[in-house]
Amino acid sequence: MLGFALVTVATFLMVSGVALLAPGLPLLGESRGLTVAESSWILSAFALGRLLFSIPGGLLVDRLGFARAASVGCLLTLGGAVTAGLGPPLWGLLAAQAVQGAGSAVHNTAVLSSIIAALPDGRMARFLSLHQGVVLLGVSLSPVMGGVAVTAWGVSGPFWFYAGTTALSLVLSIVAIVVMPGLARPHARAAPVAGGRPLGRLMTNRSFVISLCVTFVLFWMVAGLRNTAVPVLAQGELGYTALLVGFLLGAAAVANGVCLFVAGPAADRFGRRPVLLAGTAVLCAGLVSLIVGTVPATWIGVTALGIGMGLAGAALPAILADVADPSIRGVAVGIHRTSSGLGLFVGPVTVGLLLQSMTTATTFAVGAGALALSVVAVLFVRETLVRPAPGTTSAAPTVPLNPLPRHQRQEVT
Repeated sequence: MLGFALVTVATFLMVSGVALLAPGLPLLGESRGLTVAESSWILSAFALGRLLFSIPGGLLVDRLGFARAASVGCLLTLGGAVTAGLGPPLWGLLAAQAVQGAGSAVHNTAVLSSIIAALPDGRMARFLSLHQGVVLLGVSLSPVMGGVAVTAWGVSGPFWFYAGTTALSLVLSIVAIVVMPGLARPHARAAPVAGGRPLGRLMTNRSFVISLCVTFVLFWMVAGLRNTAVPVLAQGELGYTALLVGFLLGAAAVANGVCLFVAGPAADRFGRRPVLLAGTAVLCAGLVSLIVGTVPATWIGVTALGIGMGLAGAALPAILADVADPSIRGVAVGIHRTSSGLGLFVGPVTVGLLLQSMTTATTFAVGAGALALSVVAVLFVRETLVRPAPGTTSAAPTVPLNPLPRHQRQEVT
């Protein structure tokens, strides 16, 4: 339990940097004389680092072990955050953001790989859902923390705040080595998969492919519409300060946190497909509310985005766990993370370009159309939850004592 708590808190701290800049992004761009589209590249640079280093992060943890790989990720992120906080020129800021994203990817992939290695096969979905929920909660709270940081310390405040949370995550990784020495050892290499057929089956599985597409759209919506377009709407049309923008986006975090208590059990009881369908439908409705653009409609819309992401975030990793062959689960997680990372990368750039050529209402309408297509796509997802045969009961899942691979658990005292 202690090991699971340590790596979960460390993951939360690392993903908190995803949208720290969102509330103060207009102020940061104004201080540097940047357009909306140019400012959006600052967010996308972080997402690009995450996108490119998700799979390499998994390879690194296999070679070095969780603790070393996680520490490398923390050090990369810490160095990037400090560099960005020192106010470098634009190219230096973009490079520092990319390094932060790369470090975050390495750390979080290391954590997820270790959790997967420790979970019993029949209990994978619930804990992947819990992990995804923590990630989404951290992403949702990120703009709230960013709004407080930019209000307290100016446009460079979020960078120094992230440096502090990263240092704390590094401390947790060191504590994990002391508590569980086996984490410092590399994972045993899995036997090669003959012909790569499990991967071929996975990539032709309709439910998995649709889940990847929906994952991309959802994270495109989070990074582009929620974290880029909503601050523009709130500051430009509603007259909100950066702090109020942070609290506005925090409404999504609160709604997301509430959903964590119901979405996972609902996906286990009613199936992945209906929960994912409900999530995408609520997200679409939230974007429609944002089109209206009044103060009440904006708060309702942003809250709906949190609810929708909570529902969808519980169902998507459960689908992955249901359909992925045990021999390629790490690869499947890497592909899933790459899909979400791609959405985080292109979201701010594409939405920034839309905001330059059309109104915020029209931009939200484009997003609502994309979510509507996602709702239709989910209708073609086959239910992946395998229900117990009549007259039998499934064992209740239990929390693993630590996130060690099975071959290392006996070494932990």
